[in-house]
Amino acid sequence: LLPDGRPIFIQRRGEVIVYDPAFEATAVVGTFDLFTEEEDGLLGLAVDPAFAENNWLYFYYSPAGEESIQRLSRFKFTKNKLRMDTEQIILTVPVDRNECCHSGGSLEFGGDGLLYLSIGDNTNPFASEGYSPNDERPGRANWDAGRTASNTQDLRGKILRIRVNEDGSYSIPEGNLFAKAEDGRPEIYVMGCRNPFRISVDQHNGNLYWGDVGPDARADSAGLGPRGYDEVNLARSAGYYGWPFFIADNKPYYEKNFATGETADRPFDPEHPINNSPNNTGLKELPPARPAMIYYPYAASEEFPRMGSGGRNAMAGPVYYEADYRDSESRLPAYYDGKFFFYDWIRDFIRVGTLDSTGAVVRMEPFLPSFEFSHPMDMVLGPEGDLYVLEYGQQWYKQNPDARLVRIRYLRGNRAPVPALELNKRAGAAPLAIVASAEESIDYDGDELTFRWLVNGEPVGEGRPTLNHTFTTPGDYELKLELTDAAGHTAAYAETIYVGNEPPELLVDIDGNSSFYFPDQPLRYAVRVTDPEDGSLEAGIDPARVAVSIDYLEGEDPIEINMGHEAMLEQSQFIIGKNLIAQSDCAGCHQPEVASTGPAYVEIARKYAGDKVAEAYLAERIVQGGGGVWGERAMAAHPELAVSQAGQMARYILSLNGEAVTPSLPVRDEVRLAAQNGKGKYYLMATYTDRGHAGAPPLTSRKVITLRASRQSAADFIESDKVLAYELPEGMVPGLAGRPEVLVGMGTGWAYYGAIDLRQIAAIGTTVLMSPDRSAGGTIEVVTGDPERGRVIGSYDLPLKPENFGRTSIEIPIETASLAGPQPMYLRFRADGPDPEGVVGALLDLRFIRERKPS
Repeated sequence: LLPDGRPIFIQRRGEVIVYDPAFEATAVVGTFDLFTEEEDGLLGLAVDPAFAENNWLYFYYSPAGEESIQRLSRFKFTKNKLRMDTEQIILTVPVDRNECCHSGGSLEFGGDGLLYLSIGDNTNPFASEGYSPNDERPGRANWDAGRTASNTQDLRGKILRIRVNEDGSYSIPEGNLFAKAEDGRPEIYVMGCRNPFRISVDQHNGNLYWGDVGPDARADSAGLGPRGYDEVNLARSAGYYGWPFFIADNKPYYEKNFATGETADRPFDPEHPINNSPNNTGLKELPPARPAMIYYPYAASEEFPRMGSGGRNAMAGPVYYEADYRDSESRLPAYYDGKFFFYDWIRDFIRVGTLDSTGAVVRMEPFLPSFEFSHPMDMVLGPEGDLYVLEYGQQWYKQNPDARLVRIRYLRGNRAPVPALELNKRAGAAPLAIVASAEESIDYDGDELTFRWLVNGEPVGEGRPTLNHTFTTPGDYELKLELTDAAGHTAAYAETIYVGNEPPELLVDIDGNSSFYFPDQPLRYAVRVTDPEDGSLEAGIDPARVAVSIDYLEGEDPIEINMGHEAMLEQSQFIIGKNLIAQSDCAGCHQPEVASTGPAYVEIARKYAGDKVAEAYLAERIVQGGGGVWGERAMAAHPELAVSQAGQMARYILSLNGEAVTPSLPVRDEVRLAAQNGKGKYYLMATYTDRGHAGAPPLTSRKVITLRASRQSAADFIESDKVLAYELPEGMVPGLAGRPEVLVGMGTGWAYYGAIDLRQIAAIGTTVLMSPDRSAGGTIEVVTGDPERGRVIGSYDLPLKPENFGRTSIEIPIETASLAGPQPMYLRFRADGPDPEGVVGALLDLRFIRERKPS
């Protein structure tokens, strides 16, 4: 957080963003030119404790270019702008970019002004069966963590501690791990880390906490060592924490000869660890290894059952001290005083640890267990004691629409009620009988509520949670709900009721499947509109008044699929463009009707009224940026947007002038849809606005049908439990180009793909990756309705047999004869063998295969 309380954070592609709560908007304040392969990019950010005097922001990042390095630098941040020309390079870390993985990159100042930086081991783990990567063969240095994490002369796999001087140089504080440069790099405070992704420093006593993301083995091996564990660690002083020779509570690995497959007779000794790697340039004899404070595997942990089970990504958050926030009414309760917040990225939880006098966790409990986090990525306490949580979103390496910055604020004392108003109708002909319900209103203190209903300010009804009321005269009416709790706190909510005009009914009939488009087959559709006052398309309604369009949009999130198949009343004809604008950073510079730092949307629409190339021109400006038309201020570029998305945004803006921008399609037609890359969707949209009636305003009804390609990535699920979506490293799977996405299906897990029309679909095909050392085999089931109790309409057994190793294409026959319309569709996984949560397989794609019609 900046000293004024505004959150500043980074996006992986290199943008530095400030959120201004006063305007409820974000602004890009700087952009880095990054090397962004694998986990590299903009990795860490810290605000100088003396920021108010010197305006320094500290970044750890991977600069673009041929030089394989990561860099710790600081930049001036003045007048809401990151001045890229002020960079002072503090520390450079050589890294290997020819292979992956583990960058770490957490950056934090301690209360004493010392700067801590975590760095991952920069080692490829994918050829070690999920155990210790200590491949010491010539040419295999990237597979040997002995060259980094346990190398006293290498900065990788470490947490560094330095003091930055006024001129940008740094000095070494007392108490780091190596006092003599010949023994080890003096910057090292903690060594023996795998991927210490998030660290936290107790600002009162200097205790260092971090989460270390562990390896993948699911079972102990008599010859290789322990299964994989994630760790939450504590360092009160400098020390060695064991990787890659030990893990968890110093469970030892065995040294392995990767050329012969043989392993040593005895495991490594945590009291006397020896680094014999030929890639080691530091001490051979290492300090005694320290055990982890908290450690947990994929399965349920006997030692730490509160940590649950499933995927693992341990991270460390702050320690809370109530005394730091005495003047804040929103500070956390005294119960949390001195407690440590830590969390897991993939398990989507936050835990609170009670600490002993040394800073170690002696008890843990859930924090906000009913709140659904979406992969918490970072966490910090604000100046009022508010907890800020940055959430990554559910998909890996994606622009997630569920990525968000959350502020969790404690409301002290009795809280006002939260009104909720549900209506059976908001518009209709006179007389209009409505039923309004406030049953879903909430009082978080459990107070008894008093209900009051008003129509145009006049009380109606009998003060009950449900109101039955009839409007007899045409017109617009304000229906208001007022709530009062036992403490006298009030809250209100109002809706406008339109009386005198019945809304039109609009339906779109699809001949065949309504979820997928098939480029080799025509799409036949027919729009039906009926309106009590206007008539129907067959009698009274001019088909030219019905707007019909088919648009292809790239890069839409799968959640958008669920927008279809329901009427959206009183919405613009250009709903997609409007939604894309709402999800972008446009609000930081533009407002619909009032000029901000940029022109109002209505002014843009007026300026380009009648210009036939305006849509394409504005779309180009949205993507590429530009300036000079509306003054000196330049508009930021949005290269992450597809041209089709920018075109929809431009189309919506131009529509605000009241002109039709694109011609409508017929209300009944047969069209052939071009083959696309499979990442986007076709949107068939129909809209009709009636003529109004009896003084009531016109009403709009709308129908959206979303059609996706019949071949999708299996990783494009909407919700999941105990499955992973992962982007494989390039070249990892022979014969597959690029960096394919996979769904890793684990036993007892499921993935949800939304409501899908499976009519005329005979089978679901998929490509499965299995390996003898990382898979358990099992069954893949296709389920409709509910992931646990739903109907199984297809299944396929994938036993762990040699013929299934590698890449296998399968088809799961499904029974869809009794299905009527779109149904919630799940893939469910059941693992074979003793591990019920083992990996059934990794799925590359989903192919919805049509019934094969006889020739």
